[in-house]
Amino acid sequence: MLGRLYSSRIAGSKLAFMDVVQDGCKVQAMCDFERLVATGIHVHDFKDFCQLARRGDIICKLVHL
Repeated sequence: MLGRLYSSRIAGSKLAFMDVVQDGCKVQAMCDFERLVATGIHVHDFKDFCQLARRGDIICKLVHL
């Protein structure tokens, strides 16, 4: 999924949400920190990314349905 970041927020200590918009369609992605750790991504690095990312930034997310 490729699109512009509409909003991002960290919910508690284990979840993060990102709203991504492309061509007028909005998708909300949920990130579970426990799954990140299993893939080798450190929670601290992802939280830093969430704080650096700004509305309008173009991001690409790998999505599992």
